[in-house]
Amino acid sequence: VGGVAQRLEAMTDTVAQLLAERSWQRRTEVPVRVGNQDRVVRCGVAVGALLPAEVDGQPVVAALVNNRVEGLGAPVATRCQLAPLTVHHPEGQLVWRHALALVMLEAAWRIDPALHLVMGYSVGYGQRIDVVGQWPAGLPALAAQLQSGAQALVDAGMRSRQEWWSVEEARDHFAERGWHGTCELLRTWFGQRVPLCAYGEVYALALSPLVHDTRALGGFRVHADADGLLLQYPRLTQGL
Repeated sequence: VGGVAQRLEAMTDTVAQLLAERSWQRRTEVPVRVGNQDRVVRCGVAVGALLPAEVDGQPVVAALVNNRVEGLGAPVATRCQLAPLTVHHPEGQLVWRHALALVMLEAAWRIDPALHLVMGYSVGYGQRIDVVGQWPAGLPALAAQLQSGAQALVDAGMRSRQEWWSVEEARDHFAERGWHGTCELLRTWFGQRVPLCAYGEVYALALSPLVHDTRALGGFRVHADADGLLLQYPRLTQGL
């Protein structure tokens, strides 16, 4: 019995030491490689603070952290290798487009909370925007309002944020907005909480990182045509 007690005591001391070391490590510094440069940085620093703002004249919109795509606001928690992503990289382009779509939905909500837009299919150089119901002033006027409203949000430099909601709360929220496809997806969601992202009042499922600062989202155009609305990406992203 004495031997077992001694082993338990030694095990307890070892576990306590490991926990203390782990806690100490979280409060200090971690090694990071940025490109070919090795650095030691404060644990918890945002990855965006360690990367250049631009690469070849294009804004950095996300980061590769150990080959995993992360937003620029993600904290550094362990040893890792970082690389910047711009829209010249396919993963960076997806982050940029996802962020711009959320900005368009935010702009629509600010025009009229009852205005229901659905981001439609990609057309290579842009994305269709479906308007549910009729817009009294007509689609050309709506396109101009969305262009102006979205550009104002971009110029304001709004920061992305992520929140964790219960699945039931998120499902009720999207049902009120008429986002029935998202509601159906949440019916099969694994787990009790779901990550949501936003720039303002409009939330979406956080299925990929967002551009941390909306000022990286300029150069788009909103057009009205025979099929509805078209969100046109800047020439830089066409064909990527």
